[in-house]
Amino acid sequence: MLEVKFKNKTYSFPNGWGELNSKQFIYLVSLLMAFSKDQMSPDQVRTLFFLEVAGLKPRRFRKKEQESLFSENVYSISRQINFMFRIQYQNEKSFAALPSETRELLIHNLPEELDDNSAEMRAARKLKKKVVIDGVFASNLVPEIQTRRARLSGYYFDLTGNLLNSDLQADQFIDATIAFDQFLSTGEEIYLDLLVATLYPEGYISPAKSVNPPAGFKGSQ
Repeated sequence: MLEVKFKNKTYSFPNGWGELNSKQFIYLVSLLMAFSKDQMSPDQVRTLFFLEVAGLKPRRFRKKEQESLFSENVYSISRQINFMFRIQYQNEKSFAALPSETRELLIHNLPEELDDNSAEMRAARKLKKKVVIDGVFASNLVPEIQTRRARLSGYYFDLTGNLLNSDLQADQFIDATIAFDQFLSTGEEIYLDLLVATLYPEGYISPAKSVNPPAGFKGSQ
């Protein structure tokens, strides 16, 4: 967790996917979906996520100086919350030539945002790069879904050291992957419903083996 003092209060912020609770995870995913559609910048994602976790709302002050100070503080703090993004460098060979300590720092931090004027950092600032979503995590961050009629339990997934533990069946994994790919390519919500039904089942039956699977769906046989 990342602890930050802001307006005489100390806030604890998640510093990795595994530190998110279900509510924070769902909210962050909604922001990242907007980012993936070019509707939101990385700074906006981090700022809104910071305000959500801190329980703060964007404020307007009577004096511009106060509003400017509040905005600067929020921006400065939110920049430290960057686990949801990574920097992708176009010239991988040039990036690999940088010292290991510099490379590790630049995986989640843009060189332009760092107060470092070393030769390595100046070289990194010249490299073509883009910010992409870093959505790799080793746990199910939404273990249950509560509906009006039922509470649906999802799969268990955990990585302890190098040992992977999961009760997700092979059929479920294959069908969930296919459903997700179909949703990304078509945008049809039927595949999103199928994905949820696959990962939060009540007596799992492969959609490929069901009587009326979605048109074009070719799941595990």
